[in-house]
Amino acid sequence: MKKNSFILVAICLQTICGCGKEIRENAMEPLSIPAGVGFDRQSYTLMLRDTAAVGVHLLNHQGRFVPYDLSQNKKGYLLSSDNKSVASIDQQGHLVANALGRASISIKSKDGTLRANATIEVTCDSQSTTGIIKPLSEKLIYSKNARIRTTSAVMQSFDVDTAGNLYYAQLNRKYRAYVSYGAPGSKYTQVMTLNYFGHVSNFTVEQAGDDRYIWVDNYSSKNSKGDYWGSPVISRVKFENGKTVNSWETTDNYYCGISNISVAVDVAHDMLTILGISTGDVITYRLSDARRLSEKTIPVHVVYGGESNNVDDAMEHDTTFNVIARDLRQLTPIGQFVSERIGDVSWQGFEINNGIFYQAEGNANDNDGKTASVAYLTVRDISGNVLEKRTSIAAISDMDALNEYGITDTGSMEAEGVKVRNGQLFIGFCSKGSDDVRTATVFKYRPVRRR
Repeated sequence: MKKNSFILVAICLQTICGCGKEIRENAMEPLSIPAGVGFDRQSYTLMLRDTAAVGVHLLNHQGRFVPYDLSQNKKGYLLSSDNKSVASIDQQGHLVANALGRASISIKSKDGTLRANATIEVTCDSQSTTGIIKPLSEKLIYSKNARIRTTSAVMQSFDVDTAGNLYYAQLNRKYRAYVSYGAPGSKYTQVMTLNYFGHVSNFTVEQAGDDRYIWVDNYSSKNSKGDYWGSPVISRVKFENGKTVNSWETTDNYYCGISNISVAVDVAHDMLTILGISTGDVITYRLSDARRLSEKTIPVHVVYGGESNNVDDAMEHDTTFNVIARDLRQLTPIGQFVSERIGDVSWQGFEINNGIFYQAEGNANDNDGKTASVAYLTVRDISGNVLEKRTSIAAISDMDALNEYGITDTGSMEAEGVKVRNGQLFIGFCSKGSDDVRTATVFKYRPVRRR
């Protein structure tokens, strides 16, 4: 597989001589008062996030270039970068490519009479800036085969908190959603139950001091197949171990105006994004604007209960709830577009982070080991402009590697969510093997930062 690499182009601008003049390599010799200074090469090629040692030459008064030992830097030349987020350099000439973009590095004498600049362009030779084209490796595996609340139901979505612990959502008996919590690679240690909320195909964990809140779709309605879909409301629910919350018991609600929605929230960058699962509408609001809205009563019609295995309510209800909610229809979105489905590949969660919209898709195989599961990621801005085209997640395509690393012996990996936390990209999967036990596996990537 082709590796990511940076191309760094250095254009020398010397104060005494022209940049086009060829630099002749000479043995190092002392120069008491050089006539000029310059960088020694016009280009540097580095692997992703690698470093390079920048060479410098001094021009003597006979017009000869003499290599200068930057590792000692006895003359105290000063090196700097005007955009350290893209490329940084220390006083010994160690250059680091930090992100895509442009920067200018410079060297100057202590008195400022001699100086040179180099223009650096950091580019990536790969179509992927997320890292998802990387093959499966131990380094990618953040959490493997974690046991969550029930092993007979797939994980629907997940999230990662600032301590690196994981939250998972899964359905049970169609009407009941479990939100469980645990350390990476470990069995869950806490769980709460949400009744009649919806499909929980996406959720976000908000951290507020020592408390955790779940942003999730709510007020779904039972369809003719007994599945709960059609949520028109977003609810913010405090995560409390051992607690059961019914749909109508929530007190912090947001009405969306379209049904069958899911939600992602980026508290740090003040964004709330909803995805219409049926319509494809992707709408982003300022979270602070949504929270400032006045509450009002909004009628929401639902059908719930009556399942043969419903231990909570054996009677079916066809009713209208008067939901106290903030109406997002009163706001002007800061971004909006329509996401189109491609073939029969299922949508499998999305993320909003710093104005970037990440959408996961994927289908598991038939758990027979005959063909690989498939998963994709598309990256857009909040107006729908494609920043990275739909790209296959390579780590699940190698069934032998999945078996070798002890994840699944059949290659069954269903994508179930994407998150960006602390600059890391996490993609979750419901993994299943020949034992037919469903567990949660999460891969972690270090994406290239965009400037």
